[in-house]
Amino acid sequence: MIFVVKMINKNLKNNRGFTLVEMMVSVAIFSIVVMIALGAILTILDANRKARTLTEVMSNLNFSVEMITRSLKTGVEPNYQEGILSVGAIVLDEEGFKREKTRYKLSVDNSDPDNSIGQIIQCVDKDYTDNNCDADTWVPVTSESVDVDKFEILVVGTDTEGLVQPRTQIIISGTVKVSEKISSSFSLQTSVSQRRLNILGSELDLE
Repeated sequence: MIFVVKMINKNLKNNRGFTLVEMMVSVAIFSIVVMIALGAILTILDANRKARTLTEVMSNLNFSVEMITRSLKTGVEPNYQEGILSVGAIVLDEEGFKREKTRYKLSVDNSDPDNSIGQIIQCVDKDYTDNNCDADTWVPVTSESVDVDKFEILVVGTDTEGLVQPRTQIIISGTVKVSEKISSSFSLQTSVSQRRLNILGSELDLE
């Protein structure tokens, strides 16, 4: 009987639980591991979000450049003077065929000296001969996340007497800024020639 009691006491000693110090150490180690894992997951999610934002901004920039090149391809009489690119076009509305010009230029907001933003802006001028684009008629083409610092245009071959086809070279460079720590510089260059054969002179004949 005494032997049985001793065996029971021995088993009870071997099956004892964790002490308070062991539990505290275990919880502390588990908390550290969870914090490290959670920090890594949050970092991955933040990087993924910023990558998606950067992709969206670059898509906006590509769309803006595509819109300008499409105007040059389908339009006529490209001209670049005093920092403004003008492209003529013929449109159809309720009153019939009309001529108009689309103008592009670089606008820089210097209201904040530490964070000046350059944007390409656009104006559709219904008057084909004169520039009637007021300050309120210009609208931004590029996103506010895109800081454009260079918008250079070179138009060659505009002499229609020799039936030379106009060709326009565009250079755009700047910085795409997603956050204070994430930004990427870009430089785009393309050449565009109008589709309409320049064999009828420089004026669009609407009669």
